[in-house]
Amino acid sequence: MVLDEPELGLHPYATVHLADMSRAASRDRQVLIATQSVTLTNQFALDDLVVVERSG
Repeated sequence: MVLDEPELGLHPYATVHLADMSRAASRDRQVLIATQSVTLTNQFALDDLVVVERSG
């Protein structure tokens, strides 16, 4: 499952629920989330995160 900035337009409290649902979904499948949200990123452990940068 790929989600591109799914937190846009969400209340910060709903972002916490989004993280919980994403974590639950990731037990059965791979979940990729593209985000710039500090609130969403803070809901995950460092081991859950992969930072990807485009160079050039």
